[in-house]
Parts: sequence; structure tokens; C-alpha cells
Amino acid sequence: MLVITIPKPLREKLGDEASDSLVELLNKVYQTTREDIVEVSLDKFEKKLVSEASQLDKKITGEISRLEQKITDEVSRLGQKIAETEARLEQKIAETEMKLNKRITDEVAKLEQKIAETEMKLDKRITDEVARLDKRITDEVSKLRVEMANYHVRLVRWMFIFWIGQIGALIGILLAFFK
Repeated sequence: MLVITIPKPLREKLGDEASDSLVELLNKVYQTTREDIVEVSLDKFEKKLVSEASQLDKKITGEISRLEQKITDEVSRLGQKIAETEARLEQKIAETEMKLNKRITDEVAKLEQKIAETEMKLDKRITDEVARLDKRITDEVSKLRVEMANYHVRLVRWMFIFWIGQIGALIGILLAFFK
């Protein structure tokens, strides 16, 4: 609050009571003027604030629209790029798949050929082994037959000797019995 002092000559002419009333009147005028100035300033500030807020709102709306358009354009462009890239990738995948299928077919053919060759070699080897085993078995069977024939001859010889001995013993018993 403003402190107002009245000069001494004026105070002497007016008196103390009138001086105090004058100071009070000046303070009230000052206070009223101050309140009016603050009110006018607030009104002007509010109007300016509303005006600036409106302009700012318009600018923001314009920028948002511009950014939305830019985003839409960019999304569209990216979508197109993605579609193009996807098409290229699908083409590369198809080409790679064809190459791999051809390579697999070639490898399968090579493997089938190797299997056929190996099968022929194994068939020949098995045939050779079977023939060799057949010859060996035939040789062994021939040897067994010769050996069995030899055992048969020995067996018949021993049987003959046994039967001659039995006949001799029987004749000896019979002669001893009839005598």
C-alpha cells in the first residue's frame, strides 16, 4: 500500500483532521483506480488470451490435419513398398524352390543310380559267394560220402567178424551140447 505524506505547510493550513481525511480520500481513490486498472488489464488479458488460444487452436488444427495427411501419404507409400517387396520375395522364393526341387531331383537320381550299381555289385558278390559255398558244400558232402562209405565198410567188416565169432561160438556150444 502506498504511504502518502502531506507536506507540512499544507498540513498546517488544513489541520490534522482534514489532512487525515485527505490522505484517506487519496488512498481510496488510489485503491479504486488500482482495482479498475487491474480489472481492465484482466479483461484485456483475457481477450488477448482467448484470441491467442483461438489462433493457436487453428494452427494446431491445421498442423494436425497436415500431419494426418502426411502420415496417410507415408502409410500409403510404405504399404506400396511392402507390397512390392513382398512380390519380389515371393518371386525369389519360387525361384529358389524350383532350383532346390531340381537339385533334389538330380541328387535323388544320382543316389538311385548309386543304389542300383551297389545293388548289382552286391547281387554279383552274393552270387559268387553262393557259388563258392555251393562248391564247398558239394566238396564237403563228397568227402562225407567217402568217409561214410569207409565207415560203412569198416562197420560191415566188424559185423562180419562179429557174426563169424558168434557162429563159431554157437557151433562150439552146440557141439559141446550134442556130444
